[in-house]
Amino acid sequence: MKKIILLVLMSVMFLVPAVSHAETSGNVNQAVPKEEQAIQKMRWVKAGDSWYYFDKDGKAHEGWVSYNGNWYYFIDGIMVQKDYVRVNGRDYYLGNDGVMQTGWIHDGGNRWLYANQDGSFKTGWVKEGNKWYYIHRGLMATGWIRNDTGWYYMNPNGTMKTGWLQESGNWYYLKSDGAMATGKHLINGTWYSFKDNGVML
Repeated sequence: MKKIILLVLMSVMFLVPAVSHAETSGNVNQAVPKEEQAIQKMRWVKAGDSWYYFDKDGKAHEGWVSYNGNWYYFIDGIMVQKDYVRVNGRDYYLGNDGVMQTGWIHDGGNRWLYANQDGSFKTGWVKEGNKWYYIHRGLMATGWIRNDTGWYYMNPNGTMKTGWLQESGNWYYLKSDGAMATGKHLINGTWYSFKDNGVML
């Protein structure tokens, strides 16, 4: 808090106290000190690598801020950048510039994420073109996944696999909807049997 107060003081200490030309509203003249006008207009302040957002009263903002069509999030007055936040039980990701991300997000490592249009992380299926992806708490899934409708296999690039799959010496079959086959199935004119765990007999 002391740091935030210091930032406000530094922002106005070099302003020369003076009174601006009176603004006329009807028959009423209002004289507003220039330093007060400066604080009212002040919004963004950078200190080191951190950004702050001040309201018209010079108070550092906490939580969400909507600015020029983008959303930003502030903790202890500091804008969150390239990091995750949890707000009211929902997770969000803020980019390098502090902007709340939507759609596909690359977090700078090896992970891909997906956020809804409101910025909250998605759980469930996402279709891009004719490809399906599965997102769990914002993270793009790879390998085997299980949901309420069965088992699925997601390729290393996140796309849902269909057709034959060989893994660890075993054969599996992923149906046209991606679900792992169990029991007996007619595939290309031939009957095959699969265990409950999907392994072909």
